[in-house]
Amino acid sequence: MTQLARMWGFGKGKKANDRCRAFIKSRNVGDEDWVEEPSIRTTKKLRSETVARLDADLAAGKGERQKFIGERG
Repeated sequence: MTQLARMWGFGKGKKANDRCRAFIKSRNVGDEDWVEEPSIRTTKKLRSETVARLDADLAAGKGERQKFIGERG
């Protein structure tokens, strides 16, 4: 989530991750859009096709996204 939050300009930290999670949820991303990759700790990652779709949605202003203080939109 941290990498996506930074990539999409939500910032860093827990609040940024929460904003990113809210955006993803607003775009109806379901369990089938996530992939679990083995590591020391199991983590979920979005499929690359879903990331591309969300990139386009964000650029087009689709979905809900919490605005930063003072941000226009």
